[in-house]
Amino acid sequence: MSLFTLPILEELNRADNKLSGQLQEFTNASSTLQSVLLHGNNLQGKLPKSLADLSTLMSLYLGSNNFDDSLVELELFGHLQNLTDLDLSGINMLIFDQIADSSRLFPSLTVLELNSCNLTTIPSFLKHSKNVEYLDLSNNRINGAIPNWICSSSLFYLNLSSNLFTSVEGSFSNSSTGSVFIDLHSNLLQGLIPLPLPNSILVDYSNNLFTSSIPFNISYYLKKTTFFSLSNNSLTGEVPSSICTATKLYIFYISHNNLSSSIPACLLESLIHLGVLHARENSFQGSMMAGICESNRSFVNLQIFDISSNHFTGSLPSECFKSMKAMMVHQGQMETIGYRDISLGLPYYQDTITVDLKGFEMKLVKILTTFTFINLSDNQFVGNIPQVFGDLKSLHCLNMSLNGFTSEIPRVLGDMSDLEALDLSRNQLSRVIPSSLTSLTFLEFLNLSNNNLVGRVPQIYKFSTFSNSSFEGNLGLCWSPLSKDCINSTSVEPSSDSKNAPAKFDMDEIWFWMFTGLGYGVGFAAVIIY
Repeated sequence: MSLFTLPILEELNRADNKLSGQLQEFTNASSTLQSVLLHGNNLQGKLPKSLADLSTLMSLYLGSNNFDDSLVELELFGHLQNLTDLDLSGINMLIFDQIADSSRLFPSLTVLELNSCNLTTIPSFLKHSKNVEYLDLSNNRINGAIPNWICSSSLFYLNLSSNLFTSVEGSFSNSSTGSVFIDLHSNLLQGLIPLPLPNSILVDYSNNLFTSSIPFNISYYLKKTTFFSLSNNSLTGEVPSSICTATKLYIFYISHNNLSSSIPACLLESLIHLGVLHARENSFQGSMMAGICESNRSFVNLQIFDISSNHFTGSLPSECFKSMKAMMVHQGQMETIGYRDISLGLPYYQDTITVDLKGFEMKLVKILTTFTFINLSDNQFVGNIPQVFGDLKSLHCLNMSLNGFTSEIPRVLGDMSDLEALDLSRNQLSRVIPSSLTSLTFLEFLNLSNNNLVGRVPQIYKFSTFSNSSFEGNLGLCWSPLSKDCINSTSVEPSSDSKNAPAKFDMDEIWFWMFTGLGYGVGFAAVIIY
């Protein structure tokens, strides 16, 4: 006897297990079964059409299995009058938009998940639906414009990411209720940035072809937004200072654009909840943080700070880094950076970040809240490395390469007890390598190459494991792993014309070393990579 025919069964829940095998066709369908939750398993074969005979069904979750490539007609389930939740993610779907009255399909549906279903069009019945609040059509092949009726609908969750959409017909801000979760990343969207609703919590427009500037009044629509991403577009102009009134922002991505001028002075002073600022590969210029470090609230919750590959100049203001409290103390419980609102029924939305360490990019997901990262590389910073960096005891990665830093490597960097990666290459640092760096027991990557360092390379602890590439290009350095022997305790200071001006990254030089399963520390080794 099939479970789907049991006369008194009301709920079948075996979700997120390791069930395998096939679901067989059945007769005498149960007249009491209301909920079938079999998502997140390894079920195979064809999806039985007799599931559509479960007339009392309210929730059907079959996504994230391994059903075969046979096409399933979405309309097969459209006559189920009580069906409110439908998840067929990962199943090849066939949509018949020629149905005479598609408005009669799925009369009670509120949740529809059809991600990775090989769809090429938006199901037409959705245009007439008054009840759907949660719509996930991500990772399909739907092209053309996002229709106006979606933008003005009552959806509170809209995920159209990883499709082929080229434009947005309407504006989300015209909706009476509208989406609080808008994910349009990884499409081919062009033109103006669509304005979200003022009550939007998550807005992701990354990985598109937007070429406009950021609207000057964007902050009006970000009053409740915690996650806002515009990265990987071709945006121009300045970041409007009005962004500083978006005080709920926790994650702000503007990397990989053509944004210019400077980062607004009020940004990190006003956005006291900001944990992630990713602004790499733009055309920002001027002094890094002129005027924004006067308040003790600046930078206080910042965990990921990446302004690499811009045109910032001048020296680093110590005051800014003195406020980085989240990098000075251990954060306690390990969770992952992301967003979830249980009250709204939203799923967990994982933060992702692209890390460039020595010209090699990797996308990281499931980033621990204990993960801390500063990348100031490939700018035009000068002067000394501030002593305050020694106070950032919970920092996991520090990249200051490709700048014009001078003087010695501060001994206090040896106090950064959680440091796993340190790149000071291609600067103009001089004098000896401080022995205090040998106390960095979690250090798995070190690059001090192409500076003006002199003396012996330390031979104790982790330093004995680093290769020649960590120290090359310093004419005054000697001893293993370099081939140059030390005549005395130090070598001759290099001549003035041996100084290394900042240069571009060598894309063949990959310094991202983790993800080898060694399990060192709690930073990169705990990051899952896609």
